Amino acid sequence: MNIFQILRSLKWQLIEKPFGALVLLLWKEPKVYDLFDSLDELLSSNKSLCRLGNGEFDVIWGGRIGFQGPNKKLGDRLREIVRSKQDNIMIAINDYSYDEKKSKTARYKRPREKAFAYVWRHQHALKFARLLESNRSYYEANVSRPYTMYEGIDHGDYFARLKKLWADRDVYIVEGVKTRLGVGNDLFDNCKSLHRIIGPAENAFDKYDVILERIVSIVPKTALLIMAMGPTATILAYDLSQLGYRAIDIGHVDIEYEYFLRKAQDKIKIPGKYVNEVSGGAQVDETITDRAYSESIVCRID
Repeated sequence: MNIFQILRSLKWQLIEKPFGALVLLLWKEPKVYDLFDSLDELLSSNKSLCRLGNGEFDVIWGGRIGFQGPNKKLGDRLREIVRSKQDNIMIAINDYSYDEKKSKTARYKRPREKAFAYVWRHQHALKFARLLESNRSYYEANVSRPYTMYEGIDHGDYFARLKKLWADRDVYIVEGVKTRLGVGNDLFDNCKSLHRIIGPAENAFDKYDVILERIVSIVPKTALLIMAMGPTATILAYDLSQLGYRAIDIGHVDIEYEYFLRKAQDKIKIPGKYVNEVSGGAQVDETITDRAYSESIVCRID
């Protein structure tokens, strides 16, 4: 263990852990519906979905994530969304509970996710207490990440239910240039039609106004919008819902599905797709082509 690891361990043991425990003892945490109830609401309603995970909270607090640099305006918009109370939008955050007696979601979390939740929750307890309202409910942001986050559930049945969201619908996917949702698998095979608006792989928020304008000019309001563009997708889903669209911030669902099909034991690189959570995952083989994918693209934004 080097000096930095020692200092990090001391900071956790002497400051973050006890202080976080005190904050969590005094603060009434908001309710977070479990992933099953969140999926039920997604399927039974016509609401849009805005998801805020670890990365979005880091941006709110002034940090950066792998594919999006620090941006105060982006952070302010995300802060606005997590506090919004629009009836036609599901605002989703991660349930960071690790106590199986208090959280149904915690019963199914993989051990590594419980360990992460314990540390993250204590490290950021005060910031969460200042940001989130105690007297409201949120949905589970990992509603689209059932495989890597949870065990002891029927993943095949869960994905089959999730696919009903876009069954027989005209779907427009808004994604980064290397994301390629559904390419090489059957995730979206049950759509009525599938079209794509392709944006930047990184720092997409820098082109936010252009992306929003193109979507509005191209996509009919009867279509379902599926968004996979990091925190930019969260804001797009929110703004588009105000304009009469149903927009789903779906995030990592395609990579989750790829892991499920491969029965992966850990997060791995997927050939031809951007995987920001693994080493080297941002390097995508551009020589891998797919005719159906190319023909589905209706707009590119560089």
